[in-house]
Amino acid sequence: MAAKNPSGVATRDIRSVLVHASGRDWGTVDDLLDVPHHCVGRNGLGVHFVLCNGNAVSGGNAYDPEWDGKIQEARPVEQAGFHSGDAVTDTTSVAILLVGSGDGRYTPMQISALENLIHLLKVDTVASHECAGFDAGAWWDGD
Repeated sequence: MAAKNPSGVATRDIRSVLVHASGRDWGTVDDLLDVPHHCVGRNGLGVHFVLCNGNAVSGGNAYDPEWDGKIQEARPVEQAGFHSGDAVTDTTSVAILLVGSGDGRYTPMQISALENLIHLLKVDTVASHECAGFDAGAWWDGD
């Protein structure tokens, strides 16, 4: 099925969403470029979207509700990512990275943004990388 990006434009053949975690409790797209992570490398972040948790200030000491659940585009949906370690998965999925330590605890605003983004992308299969700290497939199936 051809997924649609959030503006409604048909894109490459996307079959799934793969959820990741940033591995730290704060950050934005720009901050995450400096984090040693399997999703950082070739031409920026290998994920398509970053869902912020409100701790957008470097160091994460100040909560800003305007950043909680904010969706940042890290790479165009039309471009394959590099996030799964598998070329086929990378070309047929969209990667969404939740800012967080990977313990499965995310803000309600992040989870709401994740749900909304998956609906906008019009994919049925949702999975998570082990770094996410929760089973996104089971969560989505229970939706």
